Amino acid sequence: LLLIGAKGQGPDNYGPLNPFLRGTEAHLKFEHQPLIGIVPVKLKELEHSLRRPLGSSHIDGWTSEGYSMEVVPRNLGPCSSADGLPARVAVTVTATKPEARHWVAAYSPANANISLTAPVRYSVISEADPSYLTTGTASLFLDLTCIRSDYSLILFRALPPPNENTSHARVDPEGSQSVTCSGVLSFEDADAPLKARVTPAGPQINTGKDYSGRLRVQWSSGRGQEHGPSLHWGPSGGSPEELISVAASATTFSREEMCGPPATQYGYRDVGWVHAADIEGAVPGSTVEYFLSDQTGAKSRKYTLKVPPSPGKDVRTSLAMFGDMGRGTQDDSKVWHPYGWAAGNVSESLRAEAEAGNLDAVFCFGDLSYAQGYLSQWDEWLQQIEDFASKVPFLTNLGNHEYGASRDSWENPATRSLFETEDSGGECGVPALSLFSTPGAALGGRGALWWAQSVGSILLVSMNTEVEFTTGSEQWQFLDRALGSIDRKVTPWLVFAGHRPGLIDSSYLQCSACVKNGGMDPSDGAVMAELQRHVGPLLDRHRVSLAFWGHNHAYQRHCAYDYSTGKCVQRSVGRNPARYRNPKAPVHIVVGTAGAEFSLNFRNASFNEVEFSQFGYIKLAAENRTHIVGEFIEAASGPGGAILDSFVIEQDDFVDANSKHKISLDSNSKVGVFVL
Repeated sequence: LLLIGAKGQGPDNYGPLNPFLRGTEAHLKFEHQPLIGIVPVKLKELEHSLRRPLGSSHIDGWTSEGYSMEVVPRNLGPCSSADGLPARVAVTVTATKPEARHWVAAYSPANANISLTAPVRYSVISEADPSYLTTGTASLFLDLTCIRSDYSLILFRALPPPNENTSHARVDPEGSQSVTCSGVLSFEDADAPLKARVTPAGPQINTGKDYSGRLRVQWSSGRGQEHGPSLHWGPSGGSPEELISVAASATTFSREEMCGPPATQYGYRDVGWVHAADIEGAVPGSTVEYFLSDQTGAKSRKYTLKVPPSPGKDVRTSLAMFGDMGRGTQDDSKVWHPYGWAAGNVSESLRAEAEAGNLDAVFCFGDLSYAQGYLSQWDEWLQQIEDFASKVPFLTNLGNHEYGASRDSWENPATRSLFETEDSGGECGVPALSLFSTPGAALGGRGALWWAQSVGSILLVSMNTEVEFTTGSEQWQFLDRALGSIDRKVTPWLVFAGHRPGLIDSSYLQCSACVKNGGMDPSDGAVMAELQRHVGPLLDRHRVSLAFWGHNHAYQRHCAYDYSTGKCVQRSVGRNPARYRNPKAPVHIVVGTAGAEFSLNFRNASFNEVEFSQFGYIKLAAENRTHIVGEFIEAASGPGGAILDSFVIEQDDFVDANSKHKISLDSNSKVGVFVL
């Protein structure tokens, strides 16, 4: 595997990595979010009388009889370093009576109350270093991301000793006790501006202008509006005199704005401030440079951004398309091992593509970070994606792991989850919508939940499969108007996306037991049937070119499928590339393959032409008005992965006298198409 490095210790900056961690990890393997394995209320502090303070160089550090832990380095360096990588620390643990249930956890801020706060990450010592059980000494590596505070590491032992008859549903179902604390590990200027990402600035409705050069830069810091956050940008290679400075906003959100635990309890962590400032007037297709600052003198590293091309029927446009990512890790922590381990290398592959100028935008359609109520994981994920999300516009919509919550959690029935679920861990979409502006966000209210966005020769229309989409609903009206707004003489390719699939080859066809509190059956089969009934006719009527879906963690390429007849109207011819010629219905692609563990539930449906379980993404390139090419690129091994599937859709030059490029903003439906 090609691994992403981290600053600090270890050969070539890499610690030991086993991406699958089978066997003894069974009691620690939790779907989606390994921090669920920690139960803060069952963690106990060692009595102060049994603690032995460490030296003055270990602020607030202590140990106890039979245990020691050394961490190097203790100064984690500047947060705003040029490489943007986390700090890697080497941890050496020694115990006179080593046990399989000894584990070390990273807490931020340092000295957090372990009974009220979940750690940022943790490692089971004997799994990181199997020799520990025989020698009593272990070495492991942990990567610590700058999240606006200092850290401390705490060593735990299980209480009481492990019972083989005990359920292995948790790290320590009977509780653990702290036995050693590293003391404070500090970053320099932890409040610095970091984690840049670029999103569309919209909306611009009925202006008749090209807004391809208008983009929004967002970032995170520990300093609010009173410290003067600013964006500074100019043409790539330009002089300092050409830099334009733009004052930024500063917003945040509290635990009270979310809807349940762990997000509102032990998973909550102060998110600092989210800043936004707009680049306006950049030349479409050019590159610009920018950096972030505040009035304390703090500055970010310099970023380079590719401005998307103007709309045009023969403008070559390239997008990366995927869903279901999560957070990869290359250290010895259990966070994202094994679930999501590949996401780091997928992100690295996207960085290489963006850096080479191969992409005009990136779109992740749901299940972004899999934080599931552990808010530190959003910071971890922002660090992971920064190297591509800062270089090209990054578009998102919401999946069940951003939005899903009990239906009783929602004050407004129009926006509550369709499903009775706790998949977001109490987040209810608040972190995702706060950290990532969407093209619909400027419309206010529910506009942020669904949107339309033109990029070059492609019009993207995004739905939210987690909220009401039945015929006549607010979202349905939006989709009907947005899809009908396309002017094929300007954007000849119409691409649709949602999280839960409208067409999926899956054996998960029904879950009657999941239907609770007036919610929908969340099974693949039931959701597909509802999407086909209500949204499918819109895709048929408006001649959608391609429909992309995630949620199911696999790659599937389907026929051109007509929802009105429930049949394939055209199958592809050939392979690599497979060809579709003037299909009269959308070609469907499932690509929930950006890092989350595979679903493995195919059943050989007749509409499914290609399927496999590999990590990667689709690179979708509109070559001109008549040809669009898709390539599934394997990315678990890092940049330069093989093309495992490719297809071409050919269409005649569209002439639709009734199409309308511009659509009005309606106060009821709040519909708009925004031009990047």
